[in-house]
Amino acid sequence: MSMNKKKNIKITRRIIDICMTILMLCLMAYQMTGDVFHEWIGIGMSVLVITHQILNRKWYSAIIKGRYSLLRAWFLCVDILLLISFTVNAICGISMSSHAMPFMYGFLPIAFARSPFWFGIIL
Repeated sequence: MSMNKKKNIKITRRIIDICMTILMLCLMAYQMTGDVFHEWIGIGMSVLVITHQILNRKWYSAIIKGRYSLLRAWFLCVDILLLISFTVNAICGISMSSHAMPFMYGFLPIAFARSPFWFGIIL
């Protein structure tokens, strides 16, 4: 891989990280954005998280290689739990979406998607 291509990938990763941070702040400002905008921001966040995971796919292949210090093992656990958390939140959010993705509304029972039970599992 050429040096220019590596630099472009690194810049793309940084831009996606910045966009994810901004979108996460907007998602937390639900009372200010309202239902429709909140759902579309969530869809955008899901797309960015998937793109982020694709760009960092080499990280997954490196998980099984090498030795892990206690600190690195801890960060690996946190990263995997965050990935699971994002996935569950995206799936539950899409199943409750009535504006951005109305065709997916209710593919999970709403009581299941809104359940605080998930927080206990993930955290």
